[in-house]
Amino acid sequence: IWTYTKEDATHQILHLINLRNNDNLWVDEQGNKKDPEILHNLKVKFYTDKKISAAYLASPDYNGCESTPLPFETGKDPSGTYLQFTVGTLEYWGMVYLVS
Repeated sequence: IWTYTKEDATHQILHLINLRNNDNLWVDEQGNKKDPEILHNLKVKFYTDKKISAAYLASPDYNGCESTPLPFETGKDPSGTYLQFTVGTLEYWGMVYLVS
């Protein structure tokens, strides 16, 4: 899974690009690449120093790209403070946005 993060004063965004069974050249203008393996119940641990009040998941792959609340837990380990959540399905692309 290729990830990309971005943030502003009140949000952190985590993009999840599914490259399972593909290479990392994910732009496919010719439409020749095979579909990635659909992932289910993907556990994600995201380190942040911000206090997060809500998390949401949006994806064009399901639910009409509508944001859905994403339950999460917080914790701390030797690497720092983190959020842990489960993405139910990741087909091609999912965006998790966190509200602080």
